[in-house]
Amino acid sequence: MVFGRLFGRDRDDAARPSAVSGSDLAAMTGTASGLAQPGAAAAEATDLDRLVAMIDGGSGRLPTLVISRLLQIVDELRDAVALIESQGASTEQRVLLEQLVGDHVPEPLRRYLTLPAADRRDDSRPTGLFVDQLGLVHETVLDFVNQIRLGAIEELSTHGRFLRSKFEDDPALRLEGP
Repeated sequence: MVFGRLFGRDRDDAARPSAVSGSDLAAMTGTASGLAQPGAAAAEATDLDRLVAMIDGGSGRLPTLVISRLLQIVDELRDAVALIESQGASTEQRVLLEQLVGDHVPEPLRRYLTLPAADRRDDSRPTGLFVDQLGLVHETVLDFVNQIRLGAIEELSTHGRFLRSKFEDDPALRLEGP
């Protein structure tokens, strides 16, 4: 009774406020972890659509290898956006995603497209440099997606350790056999 009064309930049998379930939290915030930012995924998806339009618009001026690398990166970034949308992400991960989508891929592409046609041939030095840069970006994106997945796995592992430490040795949770 005293406990109830301390926390705003006069009677112990009074209705208790319902806890927010994980699915309710996901519905309210956009992710299970509650780290979503409203509209962030939509903005990143729009930026990726713009990037694809830029690639398509430059397709006559881009070597096939460059187009292939760029579209591969876009596909991985779309996976990252979907993963963050479903699992949430740290602020650092969101900032990195924004930088990749908004700057690290489109800006070098814009600069590359301003080069003379002779410098955009398959065998040109600038094309080789750009392909190498795209390779680094692709590795970064793959590592980024892996970090997001490992973060979710680590959260599950930490929760499992907590549950084990909390309940494993509790005799009240064990049923006596016949």
